[in-house]
Amino acid sequence: MIGREKFRLLLLAAVVVLSGCATAPTSPTVPVLPGTGKNLDQFRADDAACQQYALTQVGGAARDRISASDTQRRYDLSYIQCMYAKGHRVPVLGPMAVQPARAPRAVPAPPPRTPPSSSGALLRYPPVNATRDLASDDVL
Repeated sequence: MIGREKFRLLLLAAVVVLSGCATAPTSPTVPVLPGTGKNLDQFRADDAACQQYALTQVGGAARDRISASDTQRRYDLSYIQCMYAKGHRVPVLGPMAVQPARAPRAVPAPPPRTPPSSSGALLRYPPVNATRDLASDDVL
């Protein structure tokens, strides 16, 4: 009976010790598309190179006792940076909110015309009843 309890205790200790170790990611978890003008062979070569680069960037994760999710996040960010530097299309981190199109601002209507006052008529230039053109030496 004591042997069985020791075995369970040893098994529990092993699980606790091993759960603290981070494992190296095996692949990125983010989608990347070939860049403009890049063919599939170029994309595959860059993908392999960037996966290797990302793996070297998180190589010390097990030594630093970083969780597996943090290790994967670091791996993904390193991979994205590498693929972007090689000209491929990568996801944008952060909220993807689309601004709604704004309606054009309405132009205010002109103020209403005021009718002429009864005390005087509006002056018009040239006078409506004028029958001759003004000469250059006429004084107004």
